[in-house]
Amino acid sequence: MTEKERMLKDRIFQILKNVEPARCDDFIVYAELLKTFDLPNNIKTVLIDSFYNHIDLQLPNLHSVIRRRQEIQRYHPELTNKTAVKARKEKERRMYQEYSKRR
Repeated sequence: MTEKERMLKDRIFQILKNVEPARCDDFIVYAELLKTFDLPNNIKTVLIDSFYNHIDLQLPNLHSVIRRRQEIQRYHPELTNKTAVKARKEKERRMYQEYSKRR
């Protein structure tokens, strides 16, 4: 796990521990996470308000957006980030090699 991933995990852990509504709503997790970053207050306020009021604003669920993006990219690979795909495949290849060595 990279330092960036560890930091994110630690912050999310603290959010889940301290903000009970975040335990069942990813928008609230994200809103609380935004509070931990050094963003201009006007931007932070708009984003946080949007995430806390996502139902009233009829914003789509984050997971639904991710699933739809993945579905579209599966059928339209020209819409993927080639660098990211190449890096992910390389990482998967290395992980498989490490796994197969242990067997």
